[in-house]
Amino acid sequence: VHEETNDEYIKKTIEKSDIVRKIILCSIKNNVLFKECSSEELIDIVDAFESEKFPSEAVVTKQGDSGEHFYVVENGSLDIFVRVANNGGAEDVRVGSPYV
Repeated sequence: VHEETNDEYIKKTIEKSDIVRKIILCSIKNNVLFKECSSEELIDIVDAFESEKFPSEAVVTKQGDSGEHFYVVENGSLDIFVRVANNGGAEDVRVGSPYV
């Protein structure tokens, strides 16, 4: 029961293969956002992850977006860019690979 709203928590479970479950768990268990989670909480988080597909060259999220999602790449790759000030303007600078 959530104390603030008195609503009952309904666990969300999205079906996924054991391999995908391992990929997600390995991606989140050492991430600072999930560092204080118990093993049981991590499993609940893994259960709630939904699959989403993006076409090649798609922008998955961009600097300044609200940040309501956490992405784990199952297949493919991402480039990460940060917009930085440059001589009165701005440019996107590639900063490396996603967390592994």
